Amino acid sequence: MELKLLERAALGTIRGLLNGQIGKFTPQQLQEAINENRVLWGVTPDKTKNQIQYWKNKLKKQFDKFFNQINTNLLVEWLKKDQLALHNVIMASQRNFSWFDVQVKTFLDEIRRM
Repeated sequence: MELKLLERAALGTIRGLLNGQIGKFTPQQLQEAINENRVLWGVTPDKTKNQIQYWKNKLKKQFDKFFNQINTNLLVEWLKKDQLALHNVIMASQRNFSWFDVQVKTFLDEIRRM
C-alpha cells in the first residue's frame, strides 16, 4: 500500500513540476515563445530546478520508474486536462507541436542530468 502511495506521489510530483512550468505562460505568451523559438528550460527558475532535484532524490526509485514513461504525448494529455488553453495553442499547428516536443525532450534531458 505504501509503495502505491509513493508511486502516485512521484507521478503527481513529476506532473506538477513539468505541467507547472509551462503553466506560467498565458496562451499569448506561449505563442510568442513558440514564434521566437525560446527554450523553456532556459527560463526555468532555480527554485523550480531545486524542487525537481529535491523530489528526484526523495522519491528516487519511484521517480525513475515513472520518469522514463514521460513523453510529449503524455504531457499534451496532461495539458488537455489541466490547462486547456495552453493545450489548444500547442495543438493549433504542427509547428507548435514540434516546438513543444523539443521543449519536453530538452526539459527531460536536463532533469536526467541532475
